[in-house]
Amino acid sequence: MYTHHLRSTTTLLVLSAAALLAACGRNESRDDISTTPSSADAAQARAADVATNVRETAKDAADTAVVAAKDTAITAEVKTRLAQDSQLSALDIQVETNEGRVQLRGSAPDTGARSHAAELAQAVSGVVDVRNDLSVQVLNR
Repeated sequence: MYTHHLRSTTTLLVLSAAALLAACGRNESRDDISTTPSSADAAQARAADVATNVRETAKDAADTAVVAAKDTAITAEVKTRLAQDSQLSALDIQVETNEGRVQLRGSAPDTGARSHAAELAQAVSGVVDVRNDLSVQVLNR
């Protein structure tokens, strides 16, 4: 009887120990799952980062396109005003615009025409600054 009781107690202890070890192992696995990001979580985080970068790049590209379109419109309007002006229409004046800053290049017959070209350019909506690089032609007599 003692042997049977000893076997029962030993079996019960072994089963209890096995159950405890199994339970401990499961808790560690759950802890690992809850504290360690899974590859799916990491992939989702990477995808979110990529999406943010794509949004920022698209916004930057759109902003650049808007600025370029405004610059093109400013250049066209300055050229139109120069062409419509009787004092300046026959002159070969190059106009470039970058972020609302207009640059005038070429030549003018006198300082009055040079100043007038800059005034016309400055009057265009959206112009931030005018760089007047027009040279005044010196007549040889």
